Amino acid sequence: MVHSTFNVSFYCRPSRVDKDGLAPVELVIIINGDRATINLPRKERLGTFKTALTSRRNSDIKDYLSAVRKKLDEIVTDMMDQGIILNAETLKSYF
Repeated sequence: MVHSTFNVSFYCRPSRVDKDGLAPVELVIIINGDRATINLPRKERLGTFKTALTSRRNSDIKDYLSAVRKKLDEIVTDMMDQGIILNAETLKSYF
């Protein structure tokens, strides 16, 4: 049996803040140490993003990230069903 790792993270990078104070939300996929980054079509304020993720309350940001994670899980399932080798770059291209 082969051991594999799969991790998904979301970031708003301070270095990418635009003149309006918004940064793009990034999806980072790591599979067996192979990393791929996808810029999502949403921008957030850094403070709002961090607060929403650490809060126990549901928010628009958390709902959005849950939907993205669900879509990603569906893609992984489809790829596995089709016998496609799963790595970060192929997952990124499917996404």
